[in-house]
Amino acid sequence: MINLWQRLDSMTRDIVPFAVAVFLTLISSLPLPISGGSAVTPILSLIAFFYWYLIRPDLMPVLAGFVLGLLQDILSGVPLGLHALAYLLVAEVVSRRWFGLSRESFRSMWLGFALTSYGLGMIMWLFYSLFHFHYISPDMYAMRMIITLFAFPPSVWAFAAIHRHILR
Repeated sequence: MINLWQRLDSMTRDIVPFAVAVFLTLISSLPLPISGGSAVTPILSLIAFFYWYLIRPDLMPVLAGFVLGLLQDILSGVPLGLHALAYLLVAEVVSRRWFGLSRESFRSMWLGFALTSYGLGMIMWLFYSLFHFHYISPDMYAMRMIITLFAFPPSVWAFAAIHRHILR
């Protein structure tokens, strides 16, 4: 009986990163009003996927990122597969340690995330423009990535606390 509770505890702990990322995906679907009347949302689940895939890829596999991306697509109303593709690209960047990604240094992690999210923002803007067959101003995507970039430090702090207190 004790073994059953230990296994259940272990399974519960193992799904925490994905559950947090799903929760952040739901929060990301709530628009933040920015001056000018437009609504811009940070991609909080992108931060979660980036962090957990870098720190604990065993708890956040590529398939989980793909599912998060599809959920983000459904909730945000963009072409299905846009965020899913973005998360697959993030997995590629993280797994190859491009941009000097490191688990030990917050600065290198943040810089790697900044470069990755900038590239993703440009790719998403291009695909979205191509999908609608006309030029769409990149301002919204730039603002979205800037907000996401500034949401990175407090998010990483929270994820590190989760990792320290729940997952170890």
